[in-house]
Amino acid sequence: GYALEATKAFVPAIMKKIKVKKVIGVCRADNIKSRSVLENSGFIFIEEFTAKWYGETHLSVLYNYELIESIK
Repeated sequence: GYALEATKAFVPAIMKKIKVKKVIGVCRADNIKSRSVLENSGFIFIEEFTAKWYGETHLSVLYNYELIESIK
């Protein structure tokens, strides 16, 4: 609910404000809620990889978000 709505509103707005065209989202692969927020707010899955989270190695996922509108 709130995380999805905040991400959908905040990411494009801040990208326009700071004039950034691309944002990367990363989370643990087993964090289903974070993955759902990224996917449902327009981020596109790129790849799975392993990374350390608090000293432990976990399967992680990388997402990409690109602002389609022109940045002025």
